[in-house]
Amino acid sequence: MTQEQLNAIQEQTKKITNPKLLEIMRKLKKASEEKTNTTPQDQEDYINNLMTAKLIAPVTITDMTGEKDNQIKVQFSSLANPQKERYFMVFTDVETLHKNIQDTDKIFLLAVTYKDLAVMLSSPNCAMKGFVINPFTENIICGPQQSEVIARYINQKRFNNGELTVINEVTGVPETVTKPIMTYFDGRRDVKKAYIMKMNFNQPAAKQATKEKVPFYVKVG
Repeated sequence: MTQEQLNAIQEQTKKITNPKLLEIMRKLKKASEEKTNTTPQDQEDYINNLMTAKLIAPVTITDMTGEKDNQIKVQFSSLANPQKERYFMVFTDVETLHKNIQDTDKIFLLAVTYKDLAVMLSSPNCAMKGFVINPFTENIICGPQQSEVIARYINQKRFNNGELTVINEVTGVPETVTKPIMTYFDGRRDVKKAYIMKMNFNQPAAKQATKEKVPFYVKVG
């Protein structure tokens, strides 16, 4: 990647602003300082805005040549908490970044999304605990616990919108399933017993079907 290309990326990144996300983050910080509970709506607004936001990550370029054309290798900036757990640093906008980092001449600004950060954090080689947005100002931390809450919210939202199908393993067979089948079998002379076949989706096709040992239907007489 050429220096001209890097400069162009830098200029675009500097234009990033997240006024709605910043506003809700300040609400969350105020609630934390006052030791009051945030409202469910504020929590939803935070997650929804975070999911669509482009954030600014200060990085150091370690190699101008990546594995493919127009790629570079970078090292993300991070900080540690008192427990020595490290977190990626990201910012909502350049103005807020300058409040936190004085010497910005030696760093490169890269646009990242929540999904980008989640992918990096899921890597087995990643030593980071999570990421923090606007450290030293709003200081909103997203660690494992917060990520789990966000994941549950997103999955529930997708499920409500019909975008996600959830398959749960159940014990036994509901009567609402077996009763109409039993009524049907009562009229079949060729059926004496009926079993439920369970399908295990974690097994290969040849092994996934297992038959219940006890039949749920036995014809009397």
